Amino acid sequence: MFVIRFVVGFIVGMVASVAVVLLVAPESGDTLRARIQAWLNDMKKVMDAAAAAKRAEMAQELARLQGEA
Repeated sequence: MFVIRFVVGFIVGMVASVAVVLLVAPESGDTLRARIQAWLNDMKKVMDAAAAAKRAEMAQELARLQGEA
């Protein structure tokens, strides 16, 4: 339950951050879009790494539980 709440909060925070940046950005549209795209790519890498770590953790837990049966 904590993980779901965390992910939802993370996504809401990302959306709010992007909205604020778009409203107050002192840059041209092309430059801003490039920065946002780079930031989103970085966030995707972070989320992919977190998902991979969680998958590995869950696979170990499943193997442990199957070994106990």
